[in-house]
Amino acid sequence: MKYFFRIFVAAAVLAACFSAAPVVADDAKPKNEVVEQGWTSHCDKPATKDAPKYCEVANALVMKDSHMQVATFAVGFPDKNSKTARGAVVLPLGILVQQDVIMNVDDSKTPFTFRVQYCTPGGCFSYINLSPAVIEDMKKGSKAHFSFAAVGPQKIDIAFSLSGFGKTMKGIQ
Repeated sequence: MKYFFRIFVAAAVLAACFSAAPVVADDAKPKNEVVEQGWTSHCDKPATKDAPKYCEVANALVMKDSHMQVATFAVGFPDKNSKTARGAVVLPLGILVQQDVIMNVDDSKTPFTFRVQYCTPGGCFSYINLSPAVIEDMKKGSKAHFSFAAVGPQKIDIAFSLSGFGKTMKGIQ
């Protein structure tokens, strides 16, 4: 019963976050508006002077009023010699983890598919390898779409703007 209640609450939160029509108050202000924070970069301070510095770029979708995280997409390189980038994707709870998540840059003919690895109260996490070709598509593209199935069944599509991605990536490459 406790498990069912958690799934029900997660599905309700997901439905509220992604409802097709925004909830409008009497003063016509959306209550559940999702806003994008934009691409930023940050670097971890190495534990020792000989340890490599790890940097990544990230963008997040959050609820405007509550600042609750809806989704996050981060990209970095495991080491300075790596040509393949490593991505971390955090999606909302309530998704069907048995099905693939599809990432598509704009209307690319070659979508990138992956699976969710695990979920915590903070969201559902995936770690993906992004080839140089995918990174180049992202630098040239306008949106990265993530499509997935939710409990319900409902198909969800969220999009991160790629405006500023290429410029921010130059700072860490």
